[in-house]
Amino acid sequence: MDTAMLAETAAATLVTAMATDAWGRVRATTAQILGRGERSETEAAGRDLDTSYLALQADEDDARTHLRVSLRAKLTAHPELCAPLADLVSRLGPAPASSHQNVRVGRARNVMVAGRDIRR
Repeated sequence: MDTAMLAETAAATLVTAMATDAWGRVRATTAQILGRGERSETEAAGRDLDTSYLALQADEDDARTHLRVSLRAKLTAHPELCAPLADLVSRLGPAPASSHQNVRVGRARNVMVAGRDIRR
């Protein structure tokens, strides 16, 4: 997988993980990978992930874009990070597919739509 594709896939997967209870563990693992075992680099990667997490609170697309750009720069500068990041992404699984629902409203005019998490 090329750097741009890995950055895009990782960004989508990490944004999805941000919305789960596992985010703390995923954040720590990702920061460790991106920090290359150096304490200051790991802390900087953690802060960058925190920035994306905060961006997610406002706009998911902004969070994904921030992560994609950040990851692509990091992977371009340090191609040795591609394999461990790709491994993490594969362990987390792909980002879930979106869902589309069509609703027809009759005379009642009140519609309630419920759904569940999407799993592949």
